[in-house]
Amino acid sequence: MNAGDAPPRSGGASPKDRAVAVAASPVLRETAISMAFSGVMSAVFVLVLFGSGRPINTWSFALDFLPQATIIGLVASLMPRLAVMRRLQVTLTWRRQLGKVAVSTATGAVIGCVAFILAQLCLPPSIDPGPALWAKAVFGMGIALVVTPRAVIDVMKTPDTTRSGA
Repeated sequence: MNAGDAPPRSGGASPKDRAVAVAASPVLRETAISMAFSGVMSAVFVLVLFGSGRPINTWSFALDFLPQATIIGLVASLMPRLAVMRRLQVTLTWRRQLGKVAVSTATGAVIGCVAFILAQLCLPPSIDPGPALWAKAVFGMGIALVVTPRAVIDVMKTPDTTRSGA
């Protein structure tokens, strides 16, 4: 082998790299679905709660971060968790899983409290409906981005999994 020759190839990606790619696939898929769902539902709720015709009071807008973040924390953890369990045909002990869902819901609630405080400190007395709708949609997507990957990874790595039908 000459000094300028490339080292011989080992046949592509290593088994570890392939395993990481396969494991990341459900995480990416479920996170994307969760983000899209959370963003759309957040936008719909802004339209239902505040309408689109007049400016929104900042207090009302900020206060809505609390239930929005808590519900998205719950849904963005529970639904992907159930989807992956079904897709992988695994049965998990619900006692452990519900504790993890509760932590995700609490994470959403804490993020909602921080958003409430920041909105009160930083926003003008009223907000136009268009930017409010986009802000809530992006906020909902952000919470899903934080919560969903951990939920999917927890299901995939939980040691007490048993395959159905095996």
